[in-house]
Amino acid sequence: MGLIVVFLAVLCIPVNAGVLEFSGISDQRLDTSDFKLAIYPTAVVNIPEVTPEGGIPVYLTGAGLREKSIVLFSVDVYYATSYLNQKVKLNEKQPMDQIRKSSVRAIQLTLLRDLSGEKIRDSFKDALEENGISVETPGFKKLFEQIDGEVKERTTVTIVGYTKKDGSQGILYSLPSKTVQVEEDGIADKFWLVWFGKPADSGLEKLKQGLMGKTALTKLPSQLLGE
Repeated sequence: MGLIVVFLAVLCIPVNAGVLEFSGISDQRLDTSDFKLAIYPTAVVNIPEVTPEGGIPVYLTGAGLREKSIVLFSVDVYYATSYLNQKVKLNEKQPMDQIRKSSVRAIQLTLLRDLSGEKIRDSFKDALEENGISVETPGFKKLFEQIDGEVKERTTVTIVGYTKKDGSQGILYSLPSKTVQVEEDGIADKFWLVWFGKPADSGLEKLKQGLMGKTALTKLPSQLLGE
């Protein structure tokens, strides 16, 4: 697969593909009446025909809570954790400089409320447009077409970005019900601006600090362990 200006592919992967598998000992956890969640220091990314057999290890950069202001109220939307395949401390001013050098990166979201596909799409689009990224490319159009239907509270959403040896990039957007893979020139670097670029609102600004490891890990889970 050569690198060309615009390359697009969409692939549905079986639900049990095991895109992100956690490892190590969880030394951070959150227990509430509703959730039992934990943060893992390392994970392994497995992507058929992209990663080698056994996968690629990735390392925690940070975690945080996504809050959204609605009129006079602030609501909790999801917990997020960030992983890169390099052990680095992200630069607070230019975190994307180090993220772009990471051939594999992962974000895992654990939803704290039911969300429609439309709301999820709109939140991603707003953040991308805030960073001057067009959401009308073939790759983003195909990705957002697949983000549909309601996603229930407690659902885990795993998003993996990767760069192949030829420089081409792709994204996997994985739900318990399906995983969609989209490849397009520069799409992973662009999509990671949602969390590490110019924040679209104060909630994303706070989350960005957490994902860079700049805030204390107190309410910051990365994996739903059970009820």
